[in-house]
Amino acid sequence: MSDRREGKVILVRPGRVVVDLGSETVSAFVRGGLKIGPRQSRHVLAVGDDVILDLERGEPVIEEVLPRRNRVSRVAPGDPKAPVEHVLAANLDWLVVVLSLELPRFNPRVADRLLVLAEISNVPPLMVFNKSDRSEEEDPTPLYRAIGYPVLRTSAWTGEGLDSLRDALTGKVSLLAGPSGVGKSSLLNALRPGTERAVSAVSKATGKGVHATTAAHWFSLPGGGGIIDSPGIRGIQPWGLTPRSLPGCFPEFRDLPACQFRDCFHREEPGCQVRAAVEAGSIAFSRYESYRRLLDDASGTATS
Repeated sequence: MSDRREGKVILVRPGRVVVDLGSETVSAFVRGGLKIGPRQSRHVLAVGDDVILDLERGEPVIEEVLPRRNRVSRVAPGDPKAPVEHVLAANLDWLVVVLSLELPRFNPRVADRLLVLAEISNVPPLMVFNKSDRSEEEDPTPLYRAIGYPVLRTSAWTGEGLDSLRDALTGKVSLLAGPSGVGKSSLLNALRPGTERAVSAVSKATGKGVHATTAAHWFSLPGGGGIIDSPGIRGIQPWGLTPRSLPGCFPEFRDLPACQFRDCFHREEPGCQVRAAVEAGSIAFSRYESYRRLLDDASGTATS
């Protein structure tokens, strides 16, 4: 009788995967049938996947990937004519959108793109504005709270908001996503003492963060659940996003009256309720501008 056990993927490396079995972690091979691509060089696993291991052989082998509740995916860099899905993480309760107001400066296009990533992935987003002790910029949090997104202000330096963030994440599986330099690893170090994740700097020349995290990695929380730290993300293109699905990823668009035309893309069409709401001030222009840029991307007419 084979020794088969269920575990959770906590790190994916070329050729091998680290799996948490509860009482121990093991490094496992991936069965050939679970690999894809030329010469089966790539496998379909992601951090957060639940898997079945066969421990009877000389080394643990992943035999099966259990069905996912959800997944967060991007279009992998490469040939745009042959897009490939890159799964960042699976089986999530939160996509934690980590931003800063300065160092690096807040970019609403990045924030809105990550929120759309959460919406298209059917993963609830939690917005965290870190480095709150350093900012003298205009506070964007009222805008996002008015839309209905949960928002926290934190400082890994002063401890502001860390208790609220810890309460929100304990017992949940969360993916930290955001640009380099906003403090994802600093927050993780504060929430899980002893982690000692490398902290990135912000380039004086560009005002943008420098990558410190190079691969998604699972960290268990003391009270249960886990945090998946991910590499810094700027120009992400959400997987599966189309011109038809995009409007539904903006909550403030969803409750408006129907536009004059059923196939309205909210550009220049007459009778557009979205543009009317923007002109009336009930939808923020910054959000509409993010929508237009994402629409160009989804239509293949531009990149942002």
